[in-house]
Amino acid sequence: MSVINGEIDKFEKTLEKGLHEIEKIKMIDGKIAFDLFQSFGFPFEITKEVLNKKNIKCDENKLNKEFQMELNKHKEVSRKSAEKRFKNSI
Repeated sequence: MSVINGEIDKFEKTLEKGLHEIEKIKMIDGKIAFDLFQSFGFPFEITKEVLNKKNIKCDENKLNKEFQMELNKHKEVSRKSAEKRFKNSI
């Protein structure tokens, strides 16, 4: 039970940090949404909900595409980095 409570506490702190950062946002694009996700662990779906509540309008299809592009770039860089480390350790 203590592990579950610890995870709940971590998630609540993540949400608090992300909410603090998202309050500063006046406009959004996929890069900003990805930065919230990468830097603060702020889930993309919650970012969209908060934007709706703040009446920040955006093209959700475009935002989704931009976010996915940033996520894919990040995955590619991570993959290449892992391959390089693996090659160097052989």
